Amino acid sequence: MASKKAEAAAVAKVTAALAKHGFPSSGGPGLAFDEAGDTLFRRGYPHMRFLSDEAVSDEAAAKLAEDALDAIDPVFRITVPRAVAHRYLLGYRGGTGLYLDDPHRPDNARRRVERSALASSDRPIDVTLLEETLAERGVSMIDTYARWRWPKVLYLYEAFLGTETVARALVRHLVREADDLSRWGFAGQDPHRTNATPHYLAITLPWLFLRLDARVVTELKTELLGARPPTDAPGEPRAYLALLRAIGADEDSAQTPMPFDLALARGDVAILPALVDAGPHNLLWNPGRIAWLLGTARFAAKLSVSGHDLPRMIDHVAPLRDPGIVRLIAAIASQRAGKKAAADWLRRHPSYARPILRDLAALDDPKEKKSAEAALALLDDEMPVAVKTPSPEEVEQEIERIFSALRKKLLAAKDEEAQKELIREAYERYTEAQAAGGDPNPGSYFTHRFSDFECGEWAMLAVDAID
Repeated sequence: MASKKAEAAAVAKVTAALAKHGFPSSGGPGLAFDEAGDTLFRRGYPHMRFLSDEAVSDEAAAKLAEDALDAIDPVFRITVPRAVAHRYLLGYRGGTGLYLDDPHRPDNARRRVERSALASSDRPIDVTLLEETLAERGVSMIDTYARWRWPKVLYLYEAFLGTETVARALVRHLVREADDLSRWGFAGQDPHRTNATPHYLAITLPWLFLRLDARVVTELKTELLGARPPTDAPGEPRAYLALLRAIGADEDSAQTPMPFDLALARGDVAILPALVDAGPHNLLWNPGRIAWLLGTARFAAKLSVSGHDLPRMIDHVAPLRDPGIVRLIAAIASQRAGKKAAADWLRRHPSYARPILRDLAALDDPKEKKSAEAALALLDDEMPVAVKTPSPEEVEQEIERIFSALRKKLLAAKDEEAQKELIREAYERYTEAQAAGGDPNPGSYFTHRFSDFECGEWAMLAVDAID
């Protein structure tokens, strides 16, 4: 109870400091710095991609594309160099996750050579390539990371081909797949399955609809509602068909496989607040979209940004003008992995951010003060931000220091709640160090490391503390 009271008091102080500058905002039009930013959010930002004509050597483009194809976490930001995106989409046709170590497929070496040849070819990015890729790779559950990877692929195709072309090809594919469970493999044997690739493809449609003429949207929704289960098979993909109906008819469905993702895409403000608050990461995984739809009041609460994809988090909120967003940027500025991206944002809006940061730096909360002072230091320093990436050995040394200090504090702690808070603080330092070293999943193996540093007796408590 005391910790909840303390947290409420901290939120009240932050809210009071931000309120001097117009906090909170209600969201919607007027939340961005300019009309161009508002227009982006009306069109579904940040669920889109842009192409730049940035000069990238063939060698660099090949490496960037190949790294992205085999990565288990997103690599690209909102804007992608055209040369890299071209290679990536060609390579995607050839496959992802073509790892060479056991227990992966023995023919991956050959497939990598073929993928590289295709990616470096002069084949154009056109609707035929998209349709081939959907037909070949848009059904199965082989790609474990399809949930985030496929939407990014479709948004890149959209950048090359236009929204309507991609939306029409996608709807044709989704309708066809409902009637051909033979291509689903074992996923087609479970009518309630919600995580086959077609589900993740379908969830991109509401975002594409935001960027289409209303007449085209109506036409595509009608086509989507025409999806039917196979007539020559005993089963049907019930959850999948329910999702298509929910998207095509704008209706709710108890069988919708991804309620939060669908509610966010549809901008369903009636149910979104409860869904946002129910998921511990929903706010920070979708900060810009949630601010636009629900307002910014939540950005006065505790913001544990360590372990998140910080540059992309800044991309999500980049067009927005709000004191709570400045506070989020400040929290990111205190992390080595987010320092450069935070500096870029702050230096674009110095006169707006500075007075807000000064009031945050005046608070008596040490974390709040540290974050605000880190952001102010970036504003006061006109030099380009240089961020040193620690070596794996240096990261490991830092982790050893974190656990050594944690063990001493845990032994001295008076009760379990105090121990949990110490563990959460150590987890933040751990993920910050891992992220600084370039780990794409910086929170991984935290609880496993307790036994490495004579903290094993608190390992299960750590599981509860950071759950």
